[in-house]
Formats: sequence, structure tokens, C-alpha cells
Amino acid sequence: PIFGPKSRSCHPLDPAILDPALVEIGRNVVIGFNATIAGHYQERDAWILKKTVIEDEAVIGGNVIIYAGVRVGRGAVIASGAVVLPDTVIGPREFWGGLPAKKINHRG
Repeated sequence: PIFGPKSRSCHPLDPAILDPALVEIGRNVVIGFNATIAGHYQERDAWILKKTVIEDEAVIGGNVIIYAGVRVGRGAVIASGAVVLPDTVIGPREFWGGLPAKKINHRG
């Protein structure tokens, strides 16, 4: 219910969704244990609020941090422990990982 009717088949494993009203999660999404997904981040003198979107069939590994304004494309995979910086766009079926997260390859 926290993700809304669009996400009926989402498989969250104890993630922290910090701003549920600003986070949209598609169908058949797997979110790993202890992942954090936010709809905000802080700059020097301001809080920035932006919508974060995770499209259908994405896989978010455990201990991943996703900041505000991120868009994760359909079928994309984010490796465990990655930190996805604000306003990053991850394309469909791309594999990302690292600190900060960057594209590792494209899953054909």
C-alpha cells in the first residue's frame, strides 16, 4: 500500500523509503535488504525535493542508496552497496555499481 496500486508485485526486503510520496516504484521490482530510497537530498543551504522513479522489473541490490531525482529504467540492475547520486538517469537494462554508481555494462 505504501507504493500504491501500480506496485502490487513489488518485492521489497526491508528497504527504507524515506519519502513515500516522492518515490514511484513499478511492477516486479526487487529491492534488496537495507536499501535506502529517498525523494530528497540536502545541499549547503537547502533541502531539495524531487521525484525518484524506479521502473518495472528493476533490481536494486542490498545496501544501495538512491538519492532524489534518480530514474531507474525498466529492467535495470544496481549492484549491492552502490550509491546513486541525485538526478542520475539509469537506462533500461543497464547494470550500474560502485561509489558513486556508474554504468558497468548493458544487459542485452
